Amino acid sequence: MLLMVKTITVLLLAIAALLSSCQEATVEKQIASYMIPFEQVDQASFEEIAQRIGDSEIVILGEAGHGDGKTYEVKAELVQYLMKEKGFNTLALEGAGFVDLELKNNDRKDFPQSRDLSKWKPFWGDVKQTEGLVRDILHNEKLKWKFLGLESHPSNEFLLQEMKKLQLDDTQIDKFENSLLKIYDLDVENVTIEEIDFVLETIKLIENSIIDTTHDNFFKHTVQTIYAGIEGMKYFYFLGGFDNENVFVNIRDKYMANNVIWHKKNNPSAKIIVWIANFHGAKQIQKVVYKEDNRDLYKGFKLFTEYLLEAFPDKIYSIAFTSSIGEVKGIVQGSEPFSITTKVNSLEYYLDKQNTPFGYLDFNEIKVKKPFFEEKSFDAMILGYDTKPGQWLNVFDGVFYIKTNEPLKMAEYQVW
Repeated sequence: MLLMVKTITVLLLAIAALLSSCQEATVEKQIASYMIPFEQVDQASFEEIAQRIGDSEIVILGEAGHGDGKTYEVKAELVQYLMKEKGFNTLALEGAGFVDLELKNNDRKDFPQSRDLSKWKPFWGDVKQTEGLVRDILHNEKLKWKFLGLESHPSNEFLLQEMKKLQLDDTQIDKFENSLLKIYDLDVENVTIEEIDFVLETIKLIENSIIDTTHDNFFKHTVQTIYAGIEGMKYFYFLGGFDNENVFVNIRDKYMANNVIWHKKNNPSAKIIVWIANFHGAKQIQKVVYKEDNRDLYKGFKLFTEYLLEAFPDKIYSIAFTSSIGEVKGIVQGSEPFSITTKVNSLEYYLDKQNTPFGYLDFNEIKVKKPFFEEKSFDAMILGYDTKPGQWLNVFDGVFYIKTNEPLKMAEYQVW
């Protein structure tokens, strides 16, 4: 009897110790323990990623900031690997104009365009860390890659051509042309909201009256994209302020997604890699807390990837990138570098302690192995190195970890 009591006591103490150790290990620490470490970024590490991407046909590669040099280097190499080895054939780019890249892909003889696109390169085309990919884009004729711009950039010649078909009087045509130029020049002091609304109303007339003879409805889709872009500019640049900037976010993410949806539906065999910020790659941004004094802001957002999920539910795989130490800086000329500061007990804090230069966290795998983690909130600084609590396992499929980031190295090589 005494032996039995001792045995039970030992078991109870062991259970208590186990429970205590579990309580001491934060959610962040437990999540970090599932990281697959990489000593270097190479074909073997990329194969680990490719296995998890599986049959997905749209892969989103994010970045915590647009000035993360090491992230750009890894992303560029991963893009080359996926496109050369895994059958991806289309690169979609935040910051690139939809019309420009569609005209680069296809000869649209009926579409007026004055820009020379023969030497087009991404906005990060002069970044040293992306040199290999940029050289492929510009010079490797064996690669039959397509390019997809996500942005609504100006196409004034096209709009004026279509407006003249409406048979409006010269006064209205002149007003439209002058107002359009002021909008695209961001002439905030000299353009009124009434002028912007007049331009938007006229573009809507063009959309409703246009006779689109293209096989893929390119003309009408272009008008819709231009309309959404100017509407977004109205809120962001001309109305301004925090609330209007958030309206702009929703408008922009919707038209960026619509450009991908248009391309994929007209090119069913397209396997697309999207180069974009982590923020837009979020599958459920509503699961993240914005700030303690404004916890529910993100609940009012519907972002890029959410629209893609509605259109192609089983074809999307979203990867965020994050780091724990190092310096980064913006891609804009003259940007000052800043140091990444990792908050104690954040996800990146525990990733850093594993002392591996690279790694991958498969959030989908964690949800399968440990379902109770799915609804757990934990701290991570995935959205621009700004630590936020959230149910992050629902926000991305995985996270690529780069321990030490570095600033962009600009204009150190010639691509021509």
